[in-house]
Amino acid sequence: MGLKVFGGGRQVDVGYDAGFLLLSKKMGKFRGSLRYDWFKVVDNSHVLIHYNNEDGDALTLVLSMMIRKNDSIIIEYLNIKSDRPAREDTGFNARQKNKTFQLNYRMRI
Repeated sequence: MGLKVFGGGRQVDVGYDAGFLLLSKKMGKFRGSLRYDWFKVVDNSHVLIHYNNEDGDALTLVLSMMIRKNDSIIIEYLNIKSDRPAREDTGFNARQKNKTFQLNYRMRI
């Protein structure tokens, strides 16, 4: 899949695998969830300037609370680890860890 280049090859041709495991429990007006994700991208194009290999995983922890029928507050923590060798070409480490914390208010209309 991808745009063909001179010689019949493809400029971008990747395989992608991903999966997740989700555990969630409702406790009255609260809900707690734990999710584990993994992903892998394999570059099949063999074009060095588009080296798209990457693999990693993520862990997400969520606590939500219904404050009214259509309103809830959500606290989320996300921890992602990934390895993408092409990052080194732009001056970044191939292996990265990213952590995000979010506080959300959700109103359903």
